[in-house]
This record gives sequence, structure tokens and C-alpha cells, in this order.
Amino acid sequence: MRIDGLILAGGQSRRMQALGAIDKGLLNLEGLSFAELAAQRLRPHCQQLFISANSHQADYAAWGDVVGDDTAYAGQGPLAGMLAVMRRSQADYLLTLPVDSPFVSAQVIHTLIEQAKQSPTTSVHYACAAQTHPLCAIVRTDLASSLESYLAAGQRRVQSWYADVQAKAVHFGKAVEAEFLNVNTPEDWQQAQSYCR
Repeated sequence: MRIDGLILAGGQSRRMQALGAIDKGLLNLEGLSFAELAAQRLRPHCQQLFISANSHQADYAAWGDVVGDDTAYAGQGPLAGMLAVMRRSQADYLLTLPVDSPFVSAQVIHTLIEQAKQSPTTSVHYACAAQTHPLCAIVRTDLASSLESYLAAGQRRVQSWYADVQAKAVHFGKAVEAEFLNVNTPEDWQQAQSYCR
């Protein structure tokens, strides 16, 4: 089973703009960018590491092979980034992490991979703690045609496509919800920094 990694960094960081023109993936936490933290977590499990990014591509290239959204689906969210990488990957699976979730543990990643090994016919395994975390997932790359049809129909919600392909939630328990902190706002950024003190 071949796995490639995908860091999802294609968003526009709109809710962080109170702090200036910020690309979340390039924020630093204890001296490492969010992108580098994600790369460190994915690289041991992956043959090739991709980064979905539509801006600052030269910066992101320090950590992986940067892929922008295909023109037909530009701006349609993380699924557009996933599709663009599916089309380039030679792997059976993409192991995905959102760039703005800097605390996802190695255990979460290991568990997702093990679930895929145990249930290879399942389309997607994704993380769930107190809430669902659909972008922390392992996705079969042979779903590209299904995903393209979904996007071509003007759809973009991750969970709706997951329902279409009968994705499976992997439950980690409410106690680990903090691992999935998603840094979307200046307040989230302050919370992330407080975790490191």
C-alpha cells in the first residue's frame, strides 16, 4: 500500500486578516512553521509529500511538491486541492492534514493508516473526537472521478461528499479534541501559543 501525504494549505486565511496579510501555514510555533510541523508528521509515512497551496507557493516548496487548484475548480475549497493532488499522485492513498491544525499527534496519523490497512475497501477514514475533523483523513486516490463529478456539479462541502462515498469516521474520544485545534482566528492563534508555554 503506497501512501502520499497532502498538506492542505490552499485557503485564503480570511479570518486571520485582523493580524495583517497572513498565510496561516507560514505562522511559526516555537520556531517552526505550521507547514513544517505538518510535513514532519506526514513525511515518515509517505513516499511523496504534496502541499495544496494557491499562494506563497515558493515558500511552501521548502517542504513538499506544491500543487495549486486546477483552473476549473479554483476557489472551491479543500476538495479542489485534494482532487488536484489525486490527479498527480501515484499512490493508493492520500494521507491529509490541514496546515492550520498544528497539534495532531503521531498516534492519530498511525491509527488512520491502520484503519485503511484493515478496511481497504472503505473510501475515506477521517478523524472524529468531540467534533468531526474531516480534513484529517486517509483517502483512496481512486475516488478522483467521483470527486471531480461532485465538484463539477457545483458542490464543495467535504462532509456531503464523504456521505456520498460512504466515508467512515474514526473515533478518538472527546479527551483528545485539543489535538485538533484549528487555527482560524487571532484568538485561536493565541490559544495555540498558550499550549506551548
